Amino acid sequence: MTDDRYVLYVDGDPDRRRRVRETLDGATARVATAEGADPAVATLRAERVDCVVSEYRLPETDGLSFYERIAARHPDVAFVLYTGHGSEALAGEALAAGVDGYVPRSASPDTLRERVAAAADRARASGTDSPRSDSGDRPPSSGDVSTPANPELPPGPDTPDGPSIRRAFESLGDAVYALDADGYVTWVGGKLVETFGYEPGELVGRHVAEFVPDPDLRRGAGLVAELRAGSGDDYRTYEAGVRTSDGRQVPCEVTLSPIPGGDGGVVGVIREVTERKRVERRLREEKRRIRALHAVASRLVGCRSEREIYETTVEAAREALGVDGCAVHLVEDGRLRPVSYAPPLARGDGGVASGVRKTPPDRGDSDPGDAAVSDGVPGSNPPERAVTVDPADPGDPLPEYAAPREVGEAVRAARRTGESRRVDDCRGSDGPDFDGYRSLLVVPVGERAVFLGTARDPGAFDEEDADLAEILTAHATDALERVEFETELRRERDRFAALFENVPHPVVSTAPEDGEPLVREVNPAFERTFGLAETDIVGESLDDYLVPAGERAREEAAEVNERAMEGDHVETEVRRRTDEGLRTFLLTAYPVELDDRTVVFGHYTDITERRQRRERLEVLNRVLRHDLRNGMNVVKGAAELLADHVDEAGQPHADAIVSRAEDLLSMAEKTRAVQQTLDNRDSAGPVDVAECAREAVAECHEDHPDATVRVDAPERALVTADEFVDEAVAALVENAVVHNDRETPEVAVSVDVDDRAGQVVVAVADDGPGIPEDELALFDEDREITQLRHASGLGLWLVNWVVTRAGGDLTFEDNDPRGTVVGIRLPRTFEPPALADGGRTDDAR
Repeated sequence: MTDDRYVLYVDGDPDRRRRVRETLDGATARVATAEGADPAVATLRAERVDCVVSEYRLPETDGLSFYERIAARHPDVAFVLYTGHGSEALAGEALAAGVDGYVPRSASPDTLRERVAAAADRARASGTDSPRSDSGDRPPSSGDVSTPANPELPPGPDTPDGPSIRRAFESLGDAVYALDADGYVTWVGGKLVETFGYEPGELVGRHVAEFVPDPDLRRGAGLVAELRAGSGDDYRTYEAGVRTSDGRQVPCEVTLSPIPGGDGGVVGVIREVTERKRVERRLREEKRRIRALHAVASRLVGCRSEREIYETTVEAAREALGVDGCAVHLVEDGRLRPVSYAPPLARGDGGVASGVRKTPPDRGDSDPGDAAVSDGVPGSNPPERAVTVDPADPGDPLPEYAAPREVGEAVRAARRTGESRRVDDCRGSDGPDFDGYRSLLVVPVGERAVFLGTARDPGAFDEEDADLAEILTAHATDALERVEFETELRRERDRFAALFENVPHPVVSTAPEDGEPLVREVNPAFERTFGLAETDIVGESLDDYLVPAGERAREEAAEVNERAMEGDHVETEVRRRTDEGLRTFLLTAYPVELDDRTVVFGHYTDITERRQRRERLEVLNRVLRHDLRNGMNVVKGAAELLADHVDEAGQPHADAIVSRAEDLLSMAEKTRAVQQTLDNRDSAGPVDVAECAREAVAECHEDHPDATVRVDAPERALVTADEFVDEAVAALVENAVVHNDRETPEVAVSVDVDDRAGQVVVAVADDGPGIPEDELALFDEDREITQLRHASGLGLWLVNWVVTRAGGDLTFEDNDPRGTVVGIRLPRTFEPPALADGGRTDDAR
């Protein structure tokens, strides 16, 4: 039969013609194609075609007009409308017109093949009973019901109908019926009998009110009246309930269209929408659940503790997820501890599930929050104490459950991956039944907790439930992070408030407004120092109360304000008015972002006395050094002249005057060096102490040619220090020679690199009498600089200061057999790659 079928497909789109031909050709029929109605009619005149398959939108006409043209000339040719531009209204109109089949392009290829094959076979069978005609109506044949295509025929169960109408009804996937003007069923077709359970003879001749509830019937009657009046479209669609043969009411979508040329009858297409209604209800329920879950976010915003968040999460789960039981558990030291659960669990209502281990009974204080459900499953019988769980792997801290194994695996997997896990049946063949709970849903909540939801039916949770639960726990996790942040913020604010109130120095916070620092709050030390009460100056400009009169002072204050408002950390000396008059302060101003605005904190340290002492010392230092140097030069010169005019007995006295004058001049120079060291603020850099040692030894040879001074140093030894380290090394070498009591002093200078300690060690060893105890005592913490006995002590103090500033150490040891070894240990600086070939940097000396 397949080889005898001949099908003509009509469509203006060449790609669709090719695809449909590939779909039907061979297995279904031999297929020819035409691009429009006129070429198709020409083919029908020339060849015998069993079935025409046509698109609705054709280049020169539409599918229904094309069908009427074919039906008028070739009534024994089946016609199937195959279109992607259809609708239920078009389907009803097509079937009312008498087409043999209507197939939407969204249907599967198999559906198209089946419908076309059935239509072609029926046409061939019908064609054998009547002569082929090129014009006129199709020959009539007997049937079960009357045809709406022939409205002249009286309705009734025995009225004959055209074969094309019957074939069209039988090929439909929806139910079709026709009513006369009084509402009686004249014929049925399609899937109506199959869908609603009636036998064919039960429906024809009965009134539609027997199958449609009264409210829907009245609504349908109103739509029919609109159709008869010709208002609007020529079809109406509405939803109605239809009673089945067993008394059930099935939701349906009904499309009504008037029978062309009839006496008021209508044809209807009924589509059962039970599944669609179920999907719609599910979608509405899902939307409701999603809205409910997102509404939880606003409820969680009001939570101020972890427990409150967990309780809100459980309440929301019962409302939005529809679980039978749920709980949030903390995972602590390999144990699950429920912190919130629903429905509430009462301790002691039942036994412990088989295989679950628990801690030894403790009848002391019991807190319901410490109770655990069997294996952590909400709704099961709770034991007396929390469940102890074992890790599946000694290196895996995630909990393993004793029974059943699937529950423990789900919890571990959820915590490990951060994703939800489902257990379709918690009850194994030999496991506990958990009081009837069968399904389990596990979702992690942050890093420390898990949400467990249960249902009494196996396989109750699907992917959608898991997604919704993850939305809920995501909101809970965000709330937990917020509470943790707010808690830490409160702690920091409390600590800051305590510091603000108790710091001994004046502190003020200001908020800039129009360039002025308006006071927000001050601490008690501020009130005491400046004699201003906080209540009197809050909201006022700070500068109006503290800055002295004068344009220069106001400009300096404005500059400090501007820099601080721009985000700079400002530290400067200022003069401010206090209740004791003008005082000098070290002002530290630092901006802080608080509540989306910049707040500047000002910290005042009173340095009035310190500054006055420093100024007096500077004046005294300049005067004494200048007068001492000039006076000692005069004394030394006079003593040298006097030495030429005294006898031998007076010569030692003249020499003593010269020697002491030289000591005092040397002390003045060391004092100048100390002052320069104190004033120096240069950052430390790489210094080559090996070169410093060689230069110090060379200078000593020039100044003291009778001394024996040796140096043992590598080519380069870089340390982190400032530029005064060379003076420290030179001072040690100089002291070793000058204060030596030998006629030929011997001094050994060595430089070694200690790779393990990351240090460079400079050692100066002499054979002199050693350093006096009173000078060594200078380096004890309980001795003061005022206890210096001569310039050498000041020199050692200067060396110690330089070394200490560089982060090093100064050491003293006895030399063998006589003398002292003074050591300097300084942090080593690793040699830059550019110096690996023995070159030097600008900073290395």
